[in-house]
Amino acid sequence: MSKELELNAPNISSNDLTIIGITTTMNSFSLAQHINTELLNNLTLFKDFESYDKEKDQTNNFKNYYYYNAPYRLHNLLISNKNNEDKLLFDENKTIDYIYVLIGRDHRKHAKTFLNKIKHVPNIVLAQTIHPVPNTKKQSLETKVLAQTFDIFGEAPINITSKKKNKKEKIESPSLNQFIEDLDFNIENVMFEKSLFLAYKIIPNEAIIKLTQNILKHYSQENIRPIQLENYHLTLAFIGNISKKHIKDIIIVTQDITKQLNEIEIEIDKVGFFEGKRNNFVIWFGIKNNEELNQITKTIRKTYKENNINYYPTPFYPHITIAKIKELKEKEKTKEKIETLFNIPPQKLTLTNPTLFESISIENTTRYDIIQSF
Repeated sequence: MSKELELNAPNISSNDLTIIGITTTMNSFSLAQHINTELLNNLTLFKDFESYDKEKDQTNNFKNYYYYNAPYRLHNLLISNKNNEDKLLFDENKTIDYIYVLIGRDHRKHAKTFLNKIKHVPNIVLAQTIHPVPNTKKQSLETKVLAQTFDIFGEAPINITSKKKNKKEKIESPSLNQFIEDLDFNIENVMFEKSLFLAYKIIPNEAIIKLTQNILKHYSQENIRPIQLENYHLTLAFIGNISKKHIKDIIIVTQDITKQLNEIEIEIDKVGFFEGKRNNFVIWFGIKNNEELNQITKTIRKTYKENNINYYPTPFYPHITIAKIKELKEKEKTKEKIETLFNIPPQKLTLTNPTLFESISIENTTRYDIIQSF
């Protein structure tokens, strides 16, 4: 039996987990649902799994479903091996579509059960334990397509009738080592924190919606990513990553600040932009100076600081982000023209309840979930 891992375990070793490679024609949602049915799991779409590329010094995100089996202290992760930017989690083998990981108490026993149960799932081409490296003649599913096992850590494909590997033989794989580091980082730092910000939710009127459509059409030849209308917001304070146990404190403090707030009428009076990281270009609606809104923001930030709630102390420039462009062409020309291109009559909107949002990354897109409205 491997050591028991709690959710806050600081270290994971190669002995603490089993990794199963899955090749299938199904999409991730269908596969997760089938696994839930066969194993009585509750895999749900979770935050993206972050994998660090040391050579390029960049982080790649992969779609991730997660379930924690509390009685067995067992982490279950279903991770896409390929993301929508064609990056591979395990780049040694492109034939694997998903990685299923079991971490915790009796992970080997549960992996064996997993492989026995998953044979009932249709459209599975291959399901193979890839860590620990298979050392028996019959490790994979008996499927019509299956003719060989796959070792994604650099070894050539081997026939299922080949001789047993020496049990003492160890495979030192850079991919395995990096993946275990990524698992440790995600479980400890990413998966169980929430990225929070306090904002007013914006409900755009018809005139703003029409203007947005015109802007998107104008830049349609660029690599533009629109913000969904339901995600429009005006940020008051960006808190960033915070542990679950501190969220209640933030809610209590924010409730005290906002309980006597009245509705605020704001006025959108321009279209603007700013340049983000890596030549990303952010298009936004600008808000006419509003002293009441400014004072509310100052009070919130001051109270957060007094109660040791950390937030990013960036200057408050009230705006509503409507789109992002990656690697904009003719940046300077666009900068000069954008305000005159989209000269708009003032648009009035009413702000009601400040809301605490969680920002969730899923397949390199962002979703905003409501934690608490005040």
